[in-house]
Amino acid sequence: EKVRSLQTRLKREYPGVIWTLPVWEAAISACSRGPGNWTMAQEVIAEMKQESPFPSAQTYLALFQVCSTSTNTLQAVEILRYLLQADDAPVSVSPRIWGAALHVCAIAGDHVSAGTILSWMQEKGHRANVRHCTAYLKALAVSRQDRVALAFLEYMVHGQNIDTDQTNITSSPWHGLL
Repeated sequence: EKVRSLQTRLKREYPGVIWTLPVWEAAISACSRGPGNWTMAQEVIAEMKQESPFPSAQTYLALFQVCSTSTNTLQAVEILRYLLQADDAPVSVSPRIWGAALHVCAIAGDHVSAGTILSWMQEKGHRANVRHCTAYLKALAVSRQDRVALAFLEYMVHGQNIDTDQTNITSSPWHGLL
């Protein structure tokens, strides 16, 4: 409502001013600062589509920011899936977008979704950087998956499949990730 009222007021006071993409992105980011943030972000996106600015990578980073503050991993995964699968996806998935999606999982402690995102990275031929690995480790830590976290750290250090304390990691799901 605040976004709409601001937009309405600005349009009335400054009839020639056009809401540019950075203004829309700032409005989406602002949604991460209050209750009902995902619902409000969806309203901003719907309005943005009516005005038809072409979304950028920053638009999607703002959406992931909203997902992060609401710990909405399901929506973050769906956004990423759309970017990966849609023929008409407006942006390519960059390391920053991978990282933003993994950050949502880290905050929520959703190691399963984080693992899914890492496997998608592998499938698409993207290599994990320190931020990606840290987010995965945080998701594992928050969800108390200590053995898997230790196995992943061993893999990061040695770059090979290992069997830590009989966790039976013989075929590493991370092969080729780093």
